[in-house]
Amino acid sequence: MYRSVPNIYFQNVLQASIAGFIYTWWFTPNLSSSECLEAVGNAVINSGIFSLGSVCFGSLLVAPINMLFRIAEHIRPNREETAIPALLMAQECMVNAIDYLHSRFHDFAFVYIGIYGYNFRDAAMKSNELFQKRGWTSKVTTNDLISNLLWVFSLGIGCLCGFFAVLIASTEKKPLVSLESPKLVAFFIGCFVGVTSSKILFSVIASAVNTVVVCFAGNPVELQRNHPDCSRLMRTAWRESFPSVVDFVETKEIPKSGSHLVISPSRPHRKSLDSLFT
Repeated sequence: MYRSVPNIYFQNVLQASIAGFIYTWWFTPNLSSSECLEAVGNAVINSGIFSLGSVCFGSLLVAPINMLFRIAEHIRPNREETAIPALLMAQECMVNAIDYLHSRFHDFAFVYIGIYGYNFRDAAMKSNELFQKRGWTSKVTTNDLISNLLWVFSLGIGCLCGFFAVLIASTEKKPLVSLESPKLVAFFIGCFVGVTSSKILFSVIASAVNTVVVCFAGNPVELQRNHPDCSRLMRTAWRESFPSVVDFVETKEIPKSGSHLVISPSRPHRKSLDSLFT
C-alpha cells in the first residue's frame, strides 16, 4: 500500500495529537468547551512541534515494517509443503526477523509520544512493556482488523470518486488530459484523490482506537471512575472479543484516591500553548 512521506507524517502527527487529547479526556470527568479547545491545542503543539523528531523518525520505521509484515503473512513457511530444508530455514529466519521488528516498532509508540513526549525508541519500549504486562502482545499489536476495514472503505470511496471524475470528464467538451484514454486517466486521478483524502480522515478513527487500547490497558480504573458508562460498554465489548484479557478491570470497588496503574496521569514531558509565548 503506497503512501507518500508527507501523508505518513501527517497521519502520525494526527495520531499523536489525538492520543494527547483522549488522554486528557480519560482523566477528566467533565470537559468544558474551553478545556476541550485548550486540550486540542496543547496536543497539536506537542505532537507537531515539540515531538517533531520523534514522529518523523518513527514514521520512517513503522511504515516499511508494516509493509514487510503484510508481505511476510503470505510467505510464512509450511513444513509440510516445503520440501527443501534450506529454503524452509531461510523463510523462518526472514519471517522471524520481520515479526520481531513488528513487535518492537508499531503504531502504538505514537500514542506514547502524544501522551508523554518520549522519543520514539522509549515510546516503543514503554508500549511493549505495557502490553507484555497485560498479555496483549499477540492479541493487540498484530490485530489489523480496524486498519483493514478502514482500507476497504477508503478503496470504496476512491472508486466512487473515480466514477464521478469519469462523469465530469464525459460532460466536458475538452478532455482533462491530452491522452488517448482521458476517462481512464480521470478515473485513476479521482481514485487517488479519494483514497488519499479518506485515509487521512479515517486515520482519526484508527488513532482513537489505538489510544483507547493503550489507556484501557494502563488505566482502566480511571475510566470506570470518570466515565462509568463508557467503561461498561468497553468491558462488555472486550469480554466478547477477548474473554481472557479483561479480568484486571473486574474491580468491585473503585478506590477514591490512588490506584495501582501501569501508566501515571502526570506528564512531565508535555508542554502547553502558554510555553510558546513565555
